Amino acid sequence: MSRAAFWVVGLFAVACACATPAASGGARTAARAENAVVRPVPPADLDQRLIEFYPLRGQVLRENGFARVRFAVDERGVVATSEVLKATHVAYARACRSMLEASTWTPARDAYGNATPYTGTFDCAFENADPVAWRTTLEADMTPPVRPDYGPDWFVRYGLGDVPVNTFAELRIEVDSEGQVSVNGMLPGGHERMAAVCSRMLEEGPRWQPATDKAGRPIRYEGTFSCRVNNDAQHKLITLADVGAAGPLPLEVIASTMTEHLTAFTHCFESAFSMSKPIHGKHWMAFEILPSGALGKLDWVDRPFEDELLETCVFSALRALRFPAAEAATLADVQLELGGISKLQHHL
Repeated sequence: MSRAAFWVVGLFAVACACATPAASGGARTAARAENAVVRPVPPADLDQRLIEFYPLRGQVLRENGFARVRFAVDERGVVATSEVLKATHVAYARACRSMLEASTWTPARDAYGNATPYTGTFDCAFENADPVAWRTTLEADMTPPVRPDYGPDWFVRYGLGDVPVNTFAELRIEVDSEGQVSVNGMLPGGHERMAAVCSRMLEEGPRWQPATDKAGRPIRYEGTFSCRVNNDAQHKLITLADVGAAGPLPLEVIASTMTEHLTAFTHCFESAFSMSKPIHGKHWMAFEILPSGALGKLDWVDRPFEDELLETCVFSALRALRFPAAEAATLADVQLELGGISKLQHHL
């Protein structure tokens, strides 16, 4: 097999090639229509098209990827793909197929010069040569604060038991360098009585172990905190486990925006309770934040299972986010950790 081209753009290199007929024993031969004497010609910008479909997974993990798929070009130059013959990860197979199906080729020709269908195989190689130091993580810059044990009857102790069941409140909080908690408001959708009880517990209860910077020094922390009381209901704990970014937007801004909207992601996973699938675990996503603050490309880096409805819900929640404007795009990746499903009477 010979490569038609090799391109280097930005942080990664991308290569793709059509398979050519065998020149010696053991070489791979492309399947094609017997009456095609002139093979189809790809568009001149096929390299750029492949770059546009480059999986964000590859950029986040800096891994090489490869996919080989069967494809067909009809008499109009329209491309269709069928089976994936080989792929290092489904993300690369999906990117290769999407790129081909979005392109229009000059069709193959028969001996009389007439357009004719063509079938064959197509290789996409993704090579990422960016250094590991390119990605920073939230953990590298800060160790989050640690809350104390408020006890199983916190809502009775701080609210005299006057808290309706099946209610929750998500609060904006600040933990100073000495571990004292201040509540700065409630996020939309919470129960006001629950918010009042939860706020009293946070501000009157024991101090937290403060957050620390890279040098181990106590620092101020801003985030969110959730209180919930369920009555024998299925419940999950979803947390923002990690944030990584490459670009002008600070990690703290990305983390803050995500934590402020965890309720929307929680709704997506609540809808997945009826599915007999292992929804608990790490849900790792990558997304491009455009200079305007809106989201561009979205991709999964890792997840416990695949489900179309859950993916649609999570991606819709992501696209609803708005980040501050910046002079250039930022590539961000976040890990949402989903705890096991259990029967709980109360939860912090």
